[in-house]
Amino acid sequence: MLSGVNDTDEQAKRLAEFVARVGHVRVNLIPYNLTGMEFQCSQPKQLDRFQSILEHRGVTVTRRRTMGDDIAAACGQLITQNKGS
Repeated sequence: MLSGVNDTDEQAKRLAEFVARVGHVRVNLIPYNLTGMEFQCSQPKQLDRFQSILEHRGVTVTRRRTMGDDIAAACGQLITQNKGS
């Protein structure tokens, strides 16, 4: 989830509408791992809102935890380190 890019209330509503058309799917909310690029991770409070909007509209949601971020080894972080070397 990217702060201000794909975590807005409006985007949650649009995603719920899309899921309703497609059928039963599970939406995984995955926080963005900081990689030194201009993007920022969504704030926990905004992720709560996003998840709540989806669930209120009947969407099954799983919220993923970031692992390895404390040692810069989370998903997406290692590749940016290697490209910089």
